[in-house]
Amino acid sequence: MRTMLFVVLPLAWATAATAAPPAGKLMKSDDGNCQMRVPGDWSSSYTGGMGLPGSRSHVFLYQQEESLPARREIIARTGQVEKTFEDSASRYWVEIRSHSDMRAWNVVVPASGGDCYAEITFDSKLSEADAKTIALSVQQQAKTT
Repeated sequence: MRTMLFVVLPLAWATAATAAPPAGKLMKSDDGNCQMRVPGDWSSSYTGGMGLPGSRSHVFLYQQEESLPARREIIARTGQVEKTFEDSASRYWVEIRSHSDMRAWNVVVPASGGDCYAEITFDSKLSEADAKTIALSVQQQAKTT
């Protein structure tokens, strides 16, 4: 048993030490309190947003004063929610009805003084898997000391 423990611990440490950093570009809200990752070939295309060149796919990221429960209620009141991906205390992520060939997702996560709110709108040039990676990366900016 002791021998196995000595073999497993160094192996686990080596695996964690060689883990690659998250792929893509880090995007921050204008106030710097919220962040998410977008694919590396995306560029600034709008104030507060980034987009995929040659596509209509784009994202916006804001910090809002409303809490996550308040933002959830605001979004639900629109009557536009088509699908709920996650509805928890740590993330509210829904697909909003679109009147075009684009898909539209809203992602909300709690943050100090409100919430981080992302709008992800994408066409067929961005895969759903890549859009999910973006949605799952929305978070409050980590505070450095």
